[in-house]
Amino acid sequence: MAPASSRRQGLLTAVDATTGEIRWDANTLSRRTDVESSSAVSVVDDVSQEDIVFLNWVDSAGNSQGIKYSVVSAHNVKTGAMLAEFSGHVTGPSIIDESSGNLAVSSFRPTDGARILTAIDPDSGTLWEQVLEGDTTPASASDKVIYLRVGMGNVTITWSDGHQQQRGQERIPMAVTP
Repeated sequence: MAPASSRRQGLLTAVDATTGEIRWDANTLSRRTDVESSSAVSVVDDVSQEDIVFLNWVDSAGNSQGIKYSVVSAHNVKTGAMLAEFSGHVTGPSIIDESSGNLAVSSFRPTDGARILTAIDPDSGTLWEQVLEGDTTPASASDKVIYLRVGMGNVTITWSDGHQQQRGQERIPMAVTP
């Protein structure tokens, strides 16, 4: 029943893998007002997960100086509803809470060079955003917290509100498959 994205006649389309029903396509998706309908769209594979797909929209015409810009939006895979939008590019991999489907992703904001961590619920959208300090990178997650690597240490923040719980030198739990 999970939709699969494909291209039908050159148009990005989400199709229910079980029924073959078209769920949405790039023309019917809600998108930022500054994204033209003629913009090229592609899936950002390294951050998309089962319930959330990230799409990169590139303005095909460019601005008055001919400079093309791109924006990224996150959508619910089943409904196409826009869950979050990013003015810069997203950087993978994303971190997911398997029990809730919530996803955390880093992005780069070109206007000020900030790196942002955004938590997204696959049904309701953006939970919170937080500026990442220095060399902080998402490492793993559990059902309650996200573990961030900061230099030689780590920070634990909550999924619910993004508040820091602890900072330390302990090892970060990692999921390992046999």
